[in-house]
Amino acid sequence: MIDKDSFTKCNISEIIEVIKGDIIELAINKKVDAIVNAAKPSLMGGNGVDGAIHEKMSKLYNDSNYFNKQIKRELDGEKELADNAVRCKRGEAKITNGHIELARYIIHAVGPKYDGGSECIHVLQRCYENIMKIIEETPDIEKVIMPVISSGNYGFPFTTAFRITLASINNQLLKWKEHNVDAFNRIKKIYIVIYGENSAAIDNALRIYEECEPVMQQEKRMVYINGFRSQWSYCREIWKNDSDKRYYFTISKMFRWLLAISRFVFFPSMFVRNQAGKKGWKFRREAIEIETFLKMLIPLMWLVFFETQGKYGAIENIYWRGMAIFITIWVMADTVTCLLALIFLADIQGPSANQLRSLILLIFNYLEMVFGLSLFYYLYCHCEYTELKIGFWNALDYGVLGAVHSAVKISSTFRIIEYAKSGTNFLFMALAFGFFSAHLKQRSYLSDMEK
Repeated sequence: MIDKDSFTKCNISEIIEVIKGDIIELAINKKVDAIVNAAKPSLMGGNGVDGAIHEKMSKLYNDSNYFNKQIKRELDGEKELADNAVRCKRGEAKITNGHIELARYIIHAVGPKYDGGSECIHVLQRCYENIMKIIEETPDIEKVIMPVISSGNYGFPFTTAFRITLASINNQLLKWKEHNVDAFNRIKKIYIVIYGENSAAIDNALRIYEECEPVMQQEKRMVYINGFRSQWSYCREIWKNDSDKRYYFTISKMFRWLLAISRFVFFPSMFVRNQAGKKGWKFRREAIEIETFLKMLIPLMWLVFFETQGKYGAIENIYWRGMAIFITIWVMADTVTCLLALIFLADIQGPSANQLRSLILLIFNYLEMVFGLSLFYYLYCHCEYTELKIGFWNALDYGVLGAVHSAVKISSTFRIIEYAKSGTNFLFMALAFGFFSAHLKQRSYLSDMEK
């Protein structure tokens, strides 16, 4: 059996190089095969990198309109479109011939305009995926140079755009190394150019690159943006586009927006995930799994604590009870809002990458709710009924089976616990139904393919 690493020639960190300067001069000096143009949808020229490339091509061909005519000839087909026609939608990329003195190919990529929402981030990611797809499918491209797309006139914050650029290229190269070794071995360099003399941009790029370099050296998948910025983009996306694009109006829009913004209340969880994300996409997912498991254990450990320490008066201590209730409600509310977001914000958050993993985590989430409700029932019975000393297993019987001791009477406090239990069961039934429906659709599709 051949070791895959024995015929992959270099590390991803050796392929990606960040440089500063003028993209035209660098393209010529580095003798690249392709230059990525941050273009307008018409591909007929514009400002910044787009304008610089068109100006250089005009000089090389000694014709101010030659490059535009060439683009029309290669992309419009038999029917030539108007100058302002859309030849490349936002998030897409097209390739045309260039000039031997600049680059053999020009890859035109149209980035999104920044509006603070999550959709423009997804479009920018898709833009780089399409660029890399063209590079992969063009066998004589070995060296490429590209700008940080959308970070100029389209208003993307430079740090966000640069991080997406770096992560997108790294993640696509990882896919090549796994599934298309020939394409990976062909690529010698991908230069990312920091255009202009903006010292702040250069400093930020250096900081982000140094943060991401260990992940690239270890050849791990990178996280595109941190959790806080990602969550804020969901809030902006809902506020800006729900009414106009998705037809969610007053009540549904406000519910979705409040649900998205409520996640900031649980900042410790977001902070942990954000820090884990700096070490790579895989590490972040592992951190989420560990966090989910530990959250499940919190109410269970409180139950064990009160059961074993009861003889020392722990159950009668208001501070212990208050701490147990506060922490358990906190982690349960974190889980509930996260699960509600899976249902009501699925259109902007995107589907889970692995449904089986999601189902396993959902089971842990359900056990967390069961143990939490068991804890509340345990504390309620011990505080309200001094003569009724239910045990650990009686509490779990309530959480799992709904078994209530005959001496327990309905009160306002117990009614809240019961409502919470019913709501929890309904939420998890809805989520389980969604997962199984998606799985059945997938099985049906596979069966059709096999016929």
